[in-house]
Amino acid sequence: MLEAYPRGKTYWARGHVEFNGRKITEYVRKSTGSATLQGAYAWIQEFTEAELRKYHFGEEVLPITFAEASLLADVDIPTAKRLMPIVKQVGDVAIADLSPERIKKLCSKILPDASTDTWRRWIIVPMQRVANAGHAVGRCDKIRVPSFSTQDRLAQDKLRGKKSRQKKTPGSVTWLNNFKLAAHHELYVLARFMFETAARVGQATAMGPEHLKELHRNIVLIPATKGHEEVELEITQELADLLRSITPKAPRNWKNVPENLRVFGYASKDGPRKAWNTACRNAKIEKLVPHGAGRHGFATEMLVRRGVDVATCTAYGRWADKSLFLDTYAQSPEAEKIILEAWGTNSVQ
Repeated sequence: MLEAYPRGKTYWARGHVEFNGRKITEYVRKSTGSATLQGAYAWIQEFTEAELRKYHFGEEVLPITFAEASLLADVDIPTAKRLMPIVKQVGDVAIADLSPERIKKLCSKILPDASTDTWRRWIIVPMQRVANAGHAVGRCDKIRVPSFSTQDRLAQDKLRGKKSRQKKTPGSVTWLNNFKLAAHHELYVLARFMFETAARVGQATAMGPEHLKELHRNIVLIPATKGHEEVELEITQELADLLRSITPKAPRNWKNVPENLRVFGYASKDGPRKAWNTACRNAKIEKLVPHGAGRHGFATEMLVRRGVDVATCTAYGRWADKSLFLDTYAQSPEAEKIILEAWGTNSVQ
């Protein structure tokens, strides 16, 4: 067993830790750091208990911190950038100590002028991905944060002086034709591709020549995203001809090798932003974001303007949830006008 003895100005400990009369450690000779005998024996008790736990249950694993877990997470560059301010704030905090309440307070500290929806996308979801990486190696539990309530969302909107969840203006054939007049050819084909296929901008910009291998059959391969696998999609002859009219190239500052070629020449979903906004400005049209012009535009064009049934729209556009499609994507931009005109044609007497 361990005993304390004076050495200089402090007490040291020497001996073995034993269990049932059997030595379970090598010979110990360590400073307790205490100047009193009472303090030395308190240290010996803590040391003995730790060694007994190690003997019975194995090496003690310290709780993983957020910074440590972030090194285990496989994230893309945009997500890594969003994690940087989070690590700065809570990097040395154990994930087990990050309660839902603490995480929600962290959102308002890091992005005080953002909406609750942005907090979830840019802070909570990346934090959950980090916690999942720690959980995968058995170092922590997953992070579960309840959704922000409607009251939370409205209160935050009031604080920042801006309404969230504003309806996005969906793209249309008219908008696309005007966009074509000011955009360079590849950018127009990108917009047209998203509008006709409901592809997300991240999917479109990720496409390389390998995604057009069956273009002679008017077939493109849409990259995987958000729980959906890669899928073959038949497109119109006109869109296929447009895709054939552009030459895949490596994005700016990328090495010009076959594996780096991209159909539209952009490195990521953010690549077209500057040219896109410039084309909108020069065309003197509403500045729609690519998602609104493309995926939202597809939904509204097919369901509302052309009367295609919901099942067909969701199948071709790859929506797993029909309710989400109807609630979020399919919009009637002129709902009031159409209803009023309908009443006008057959007024109640």
